[in-house]
Amino acid sequence: ANGPVGPDLDGMKLDQERVKEQIENGGGSMPSFRGRLTPEEIDQLAKFVSRASQS
Repeated sequence: ANGPVGPDLDGMKLDQERVKEQIENGGGSMPSFRGRLTPEEIDQLAKFVSRASQS
């Protein structure tokens, strides 16, 4: 998907660990979600985003 803020994620093959790092630490205009989401929620979200990018 694409929009006015952030990178275009269409066609990207996102590594689960890289996605997890981005969720935990934030970057660019994306805030960190460490402390807002549990470690389990971060793992689940990273897994979902990574798998969705593979299809």
